[in-house]
Amino acid sequence: MTRRGWWVLSALAVALVAVGMFLGDRAFASAPAEPVAVADHFVAPGETLWQIAGAVALPGEDRRDVVDMLVELNGRSTASLEVGERILVPAR
Repeated sequence: MTRRGWWVLSALAVALVAVGMFLGDRAFASAPAEPVAVADHFVAPGETLWQIAGAVALPGEDRRDVVDMLVELNGRSTASLEVGERILVPAR
C-alpha cells in the first residue's frame, strides 16, 4: 500500500472512531411503560413465585415471562420468597 493509501485509511479510521464516540454515548428513550393495576399477595408456606405466576398468568402466556415480570414489578434481584411476605401481583 502506498503512503497516500495509509493516510486515507488512517483518516477513515479516525473518522469512524470520532463518529462512534459522538453517537456511542447517547441514550435513546423508549415509550413509557403501560401502568399495571396491582393487588397485594401475601406469600403462604411452601408457595413459590412460579406458582404465583401460574395463578396470575393469562391463557397462553409463558409462565417464565410472568415470573420475570413479577420480579421486576417488586424490584427484586431474585425470585426467592419468604412466608408472610407481601408482594405485588397484577390484578387480572
